[in-house]
Amino acid sequence: MPERNVGGWLARLSPFLDACSIFIALLVVLAVFGSVAGPVWDPPPVLEQIVPETSSTAIGGLAAGIAAGRAFEPGTFAVSEEITDIPLEGASTAALLRLPIGADFPVPALLFVHGAGSGLFTDAFVDQASVLASMGIATLVPNKRSDNYSTFHRDYEAMALDYLGSFQFLQSLAAVDVTRVGVYSESEGTWIAPIMSTLAPDIAFNVFVSPPVVLPRLQVAFAADQYLRETRVPWQVFRAIPRALGMSFPGTILAYADFDVSPWLAQLDQPILVVYGTADISMPLVQGAQEIIEIASRAAVTVRYYEGANHGIRVSGQVVPEFIRDVGNWVQGLPETGNASPQIAGGQPVQMFLAAPFGETRWWGDGNIVIGSVLFAVLLFLAAALLWFRYRKLLRPRTSFRPRKPFGNNVWRAILWLAISVVISLGALVAYLISVGQLAFRYLNNDLLVQGGWIVVRLLGAGAVACLAWLITQVRRFGGLPTSATEPGRPVSKLAAVAAPLTFWLVVGGATILLLWLAYWGIFQIGI
Repeated sequence: MPERNVGGWLARLSPFLDACSIFIALLVVLAVFGSVAGPVWDPPPVLEQIVPETSSTAIGGLAAGIAAGRAFEPGTFAVSEEITDIPLEGASTAALLRLPIGADFPVPALLFVHGAGSGLFTDAFVDQASVLASMGIATLVPNKRSDNYSTFHRDYEAMALDYLGSFQFLQSLAAVDVTRVGVYSESEGTWIAPIMSTLAPDIAFNVFVSPPVVLPRLQVAFAADQYLRETRVPWQVFRAIPRALGMSFPGTILAYADFDVSPWLAQLDQPILVVYGTADISMPLVQGAQEIIEIASRAAVTVRYYEGANHGIRVSGQVVPEFIRDVGNWVQGLPETGNASPQIAGGQPVQMFLAAPFGETRWWGDGNIVIGSVLFAVLLFLAAALLWFRYRKLLRPRTSFRPRKPFGNNVWRAILWLAISVVISLGALVAYLISVGQLAFRYLNNDLLVQGGWIVVRLLGAGAVACLAWLITQVRRFGGLPTSATEPGRPVSKLAAVAAPLTFWLVVGGATILLLWLAYWGIFQIGI
């Protein structure tokens, strides 16, 4: 009896043990696939940090400007405001002109170029443009043209031509010194300003605020890395950075991701003021300044870092007053301030890793494949569902006729749970990445969501693999693929005759595609 009991228990455990071995084998295969299907994320470290010459951001060489009556403190002049219309190629845009009242005209002028997103003069550069005007500098903030600007399409050369219309308007004003009109650009705008300055050599100077310098694809990858580090995400999540940002898309969709500003920077010979906030984790603070100095070797470059300031050179929501003062003094003191010492000053910037090219995305590097594979898997599931509802009487076991029940309850349940589990895993991963992205870009931490959520996503993925392993075990127990439960003498259509195996392969095919998709994004990684 004891031997019979042991044998009985082993017989009962056999399917479970088979499923466990298949489950482990599938996990290893998916982990290996996830590892080799795309690049890992391993940005090189910054080997040479910038050390400012002094903590003071005061602009050197200003004495000559003061002596010549070209330098004024903020608030020296009252400011007039006028809304004007700027004609563009095939369109027009409104702009807000600010002039210092009582200044000795003509005065220097600054054209403001927006960063990413929409830009209206009612919201953008309000403090900077107003204070600079009170220092004796005319300022013009145009509305950003939006009909040729979107997430998927941006033409920086065309945008430069649009902004040149505003530059020419400034030059046409009697109150403006035509030889001292420059460009103040911020963030994405610093990819546009060098094009403008190359196309219009009479642009007198450039102020680059928070310039990324590197290719947009690399800058976004760098920013994502920094945000995710701040959010303390698991290491597997970082693998999504090069795989998401390394994808290619057809035609001109996201073509601007590979825009290289370097050839334009190399042609500049106008003085350049480069500005960063030391608390701006989205920009390569050290690398950016170093590359501008190196690439724009024909220009006089001055660099300033503002301690504790963010991307918009703000601290606690307020624009740093010293920053606006320094910009105004640098502009009013040109040309002497362009080459004045110290060249690099302010707070100590820290950049741990370079914004550098990452590995090839290989098989899944085409965005159409990444997106299309999910849509194709969903279509397979829908087709399987339609087959089930159309031929469910042939697929379900029948009580009145039981020839062999090759498509038994256990097999069908395994197929159903496989489909459900992979769809839930996919939804959980997407929801997790969206939630983490929102936390990261708002500089927030939530360890329960970040760490616990990732554990949940991985457990759900493992559950989907377990369902596949159990399905394979059931099929092996029945000795082959399922067949439709037809009755002798009752004719059925060709589709009905293959409804069971076709439903099986549709679900298995869709599930396999989604499991490979999940593996690509790292949820099955085990340290390889």
